[in-house]
Amino acid sequence: MNRLFTTFTLLLLGVASLWAAEGDSTVVTFDFSTTASSHGAYTGSLKDGARLTTFAGQPVLALGDDGGYFDLGAEFGKALGKLSAFSITTDVFIPETTDTARNGNFIWCFAHSSSAGYLFYSAKGQRYAITKTNCAGEEGLKARATMTPKLGRWFNLAVVMRPNGRVYLNINGSGAGIAKVSITPADLNELVNNYLGRSCYAGDQPLKGAMYHNFKLWNYDISSKELAAIRNDATREAMNAYIDSLEQARKDSLQKIEDEALLATFTMPDLHHLIDNVDLPTTYQGATVEWTTSHASVITADGVITRPPYGAEEATATLTAHLTLRNARAEKTFDVSVVPNLSEEECLAYDLENLTLPNKRNNLYDQLVLPTVGRMGTLITWQSADTEWLSNTGRVLKSSATEKHHVTLTATLLRGQLRQTKTFDVYVHQHEPYKNYLFVYFPSNDNENLYYAISEDGYNYTPLNNGQAFLKADTTTIMGGLRDPHILRGEDGWFYMAVTDMKCALGWSSNRGLVLMKSKDLIHWDHHTVHFPTKYVGTQFANVTRVWAPETIWDPQAKKYMVYFSLRTNDGAIPYDKDYYCYANADFSDLEGEPTYLYDRGSATIDMDIVYNEADSLYHGFFKNEDLGGICKVTARTLTAPEGAPLGSQWSAPSPTLQQTNEAVEGAGVFKLINQDQWVLMYDCYTSGHYQFCSSSDLGTFNFVQNTATSGAFTPRHGTVIPITEEETEALLAAFPPVAATTLALQGAADVNVKQENVAIAGASAFIPVEQGTDLSHYDPQLEVSLGATVTPQGPQDFTQGPVSYTVSDGTASKTYAVTVEVNGNPILPGFHADPEVLASRKTGRFYVYPTSDGYPHWGGSFFDVFSSPDLVHFTNEGTILNLKSGGDVSWATGNAWAPCIEEKWMDGKWKYFFYFSGHNKNLNTKTLGVAVADNPTGPFKASAKPIVSTTKGGQMIDSDVFTDPESGQTYFYYGNGQMHYRLLSDDMMSTVGDEYTLTPSGGSLADYAYREGTYVFYRNGIYYFLWSVDDTGAANYHVAYGTAKSPTGPIEVAANPIVLIQDPSQQIYGTGHNSVVNVPGTDDWYIVYHRINKGYLNDSPGVHREVCVDKLTFDDQGRINRVTPTRQGIEPIDNRALIEAATAIALPEAGTGSSANAKVTRVTYYSVDGTCLGANAPQSHGIFIRKEMRADGSSRSLKIVR
Repeated sequence: MNRLFTTFTLLLLGVASLWAAEGDSTVVTFDFSTTASSHGAYTGSLKDGARLTTFAGQPVLALGDDGGYFDLGAEFGKALGKLSAFSITTDVFIPETTDTARNGNFIWCFAHSSSAGYLFYSAKGQRYAITKTNCAGEEGLKARATMTPKLGRWFNLAVVMRPNGRVYLNINGSGAGIAKVSITPADLNELVNNYLGRSCYAGDQPLKGAMYHNFKLWNYDISSKELAAIRNDATREAMNAYIDSLEQARKDSLQKIEDEALLATFTMPDLHHLIDNVDLPTTYQGATVEWTTSHASVITADGVITRPPYGAEEATATLTAHLTLRNARAEKTFDVSVVPNLSEEECLAYDLENLTLPNKRNNLYDQLVLPTVGRMGTLITWQSADTEWLSNTGRVLKSSATEKHHVTLTATLLRGQLRQTKTFDVYVHQHEPYKNYLFVYFPSNDNENLYYAISEDGYNYTPLNNGQAFLKADTTTIMGGLRDPHILRGEDGWFYMAVTDMKCALGWSSNRGLVLMKSKDLIHWDHHTVHFPTKYVGTQFANVTRVWAPETIWDPQAKKYMVYFSLRTNDGAIPYDKDYYCYANADFSDLEGEPTYLYDRGSATIDMDIVYNEADSLYHGFFKNEDLGGICKVTARTLTAPEGAPLGSQWSAPSPTLQQTNEAVEGAGVFKLINQDQWVLMYDCYTSGHYQFCSSSDLGTFNFVQNTATSGAFTPRHGTVIPITEEETEALLAAFPPVAATTLALQGAADVNVKQENVAIAGASAFIPVEQGTDLSHYDPQLEVSLGATVTPQGPQDFTQGPVSYTVSDGTASKTYAVTVEVNGNPILPGFHADPEVLASRKTGRFYVYPTSDGYPHWGGSFFDVFSSPDLVHFTNEGTILNLKSGGDVSWATGNAWAPCIEEKWMDGKWKYFFYFSGHNKNLNTKTLGVAVADNPTGPFKASAKPIVSTTKGGQMIDSDVFTDPESGQTYFYYGNGQMHYRLLSDDMMSTVGDEYTLTPSGGSLADYAYREGTYVFYRNGIYYFLWSVDDTGAANYHVAYGTAKSPTGPIEVAANPIVLIQDPSQQIYGTGHNSVVNVPGTDDWYIVYHRINKGYLNDSPGVHREVCVDKLTFDDQGRINRVTPTRQGIEPIDNRALIEAATAIALPEAGTGSSANAKVTRVTYYSVDGTCLGANAPQSHGIFIRKEMRADGSSRSLKIVR
């Protein structure tokens, strides 16, 4: 007994001596500053490329990528093998690139052998196991999935075994799993293989790339307090912070390389031979751009040029762009040359040479926008040789049924006393003999047959054939499905259709060909299948896995029908969907030759639809790019690549996505509206239950029109639309009757002179307003009737004697309408617009109206268009001058483009235009007021980077008005809703000066003059007139009231009879308000321009369906405003010849400033401070005036004089 006790004691003492030698009786530590443990009792060895190194200043063991590991040695195994309770902790780093899913990947393994006992912890599944034998006898546990450590980060692993057999897994000091096992290390055979980073089984994957720090073996189960200390270890966090810094440095380095490459792409257009200021960008794809100049006297860092005097050489300078994007910097230089001022004759010659008209004049449908000012400031007037067909403002008045109609347009360029003319040939389009639109489509993945639907407007469709298929797949295909039909009206009078031969149920890569169809009448179709595996046996095209969405187009070069489609093969030759083409044979029953490459974007490119646009002589190819998830477009001059050029090189770079939705889309179809210069892009929003339709006049910029629901009998998927004649419509309706009979009705009038928004059809009567100048004694309104109906009489009728009776009939029933046609000058602008600001330009001799774009819910218009007119009656849309959409022309605004005003100012020897507006301020979440500036009334305008008014004492910051006092020259800025405010504008017109002042007229009611909004100020015969609007803009009672004052700052005395303009229900005129006023320069003729509610919307969102009108404004002999009676007829056209005369005298740029002071003065002209031409005689009244002198050497100077 004593011997046994002595032996047991000696054993204990032996074990204790092992730990005592370590210096700490509780732990063996490898800190990896050497291969030995901290106190030298145990020494490991580095194997197969493992090494000791440092990481973030800490010693670590690095295993490397070649299977390296660390052998702790047999003595370490002896110590561990005597323990029944223990803890093992270590910090571990496993790279993200390590494949921990493979067998092995042991963080540590201590074993006798792989078949005679071991314990390990594996990074695969974060698993601890122990066994006396082999894998069949393993006991253990896995860490919870939520506790799996992230690769690429240091983490602490702790395995703790209690004396009761419970094993605890802890990761970063937090519990990751608990299990009870029956085996301890003391139960195992001698542990002779003790490794970090490998298994005891040679076939297992080593833990590649791993690093270890501070490996510890404890001879007891450590406490929760000790685990908490591990969790809070600052060293491990410091090492992870070092990883973050390395990763950030790597990202920064890559980002800098990318940014530098981006900055290198920054370019500018050619800056040689400048005659205008340059808009120098301050940003570029997220980078900031700052500019410096070598010679500010030539061009400033803001892009403002100074032209040398007449007769001098071009001035030169260098602009340097300094670009900054995060840590990347770049500089790019641009050589600049500035053209000297030209003589009057040279300016005229320049503008004459550079005067052009767009290509649409070769096939003109509606409006030709005619330039009215040359780049050098020369005025341009126009005269049509045939005003029966084309107006002097470029508007089409009629079209021919047989051919295009030729009209000569003559431009007269005026510069002082100089005159030159230039003629242009214009061809008014041939009237297209089409009546309706035919949509051919397949309805669903479960119903792959062909269906027809018909439409009168191109947007809303009625299914034919009682909602059933007109052509079944079971008799026309190989695969059993007809999909993606494309229909074409051929050059030879036949209809051609190409269709995908595919059944969805067999898989998206199940089709091997297509179907070609041909018809003379849209009712009877011949069909032929083209099966690629049999047709192209022995070639790569026999290996197609799909041939999708074939379409047909006439190729005028080949004089054949081209059939194009997307395809891919299963042999890797065509690894993703690309577009190919073949030509069809003569009878459209087969394809000629092998497919030829057409186009792809570098990834799956499907659903190509190609149309030809005569206006730009380009083919436009629309397609879906699967990677971008949207519809893009490319263009080409020819369908195929030029001879010798690479296939596909004919196409331009692709556009951005064109769809006007974030929904998933496919199946783009493009068609032109009948007798309109408008294209429609439609596509299937296939997850959202509708087709979306957008329109464009140039096939480049598309605007949303409507979503057409796909439900009931009308559920189209990918399909196409063509226009059809009235005869074709009747034949289709007879062969394939619609789902439901249409209601017999008169629906509208299609003539170009009809004011469409004001057509009214009610009961058995119709009212059709037409443009001024329409001959009512011989007029055909081109009445439109319900589907399948006809109308009589046909052709021109005499409407001067009252209504004309028309009968609408469908062969079984009829209905008679009394149709009244009336010449209406109002509204003066097409569509819905409001809050008009009118300008009579002294530079151009024309009138301009700047309205709010209306017709959007919640007053949501985001852009401003400008309309110009020579006579205040016939207006042309000159285009958008400012876009307030997010990312648009105004950096601080995100929509709500409201109620603009404009001021024309003579500054620094030229006219400037200051455009003020209200927009939603995204930063302040309220409406604020901004300004943009231009050198011409039609722009381009450049908006200030900040609003000019962003705070107010009360009310909204909307409805601005700008007014320059002719007495003092000071410019005032009025605005407000609920309260009338004003501020002074700075001399440069780009900011306000001083405080906000309030001068709201007090009192009144909604029946007379209670102030609401829309301030407008003008001056006449010593009186300052203040006009404003009363009531809500959507109210029929919305009207204009006024008061007067003796100064621009008030006080305002409300007129005894304050109402200027109010509704006239007897004429169905409502909501007449928010006005501006214009005086014809040189006369006492005044006009009020205002908006009214469109009568058709009086009870349906009236506040956003407004239209712009003009009527005469008159005064009594005391200067009181006579109440205006609003009219449908409007005003007679104003003769603007006097305006042109005045404009030619003052609209000239300075010819030079460097000539001799002794040069002879040849002409003197005087102006008021607001630019009004006063003629050659010196003014006799008191005030400030401008004297402009023209000299014999072509130079000029302007002097301010005070009398």
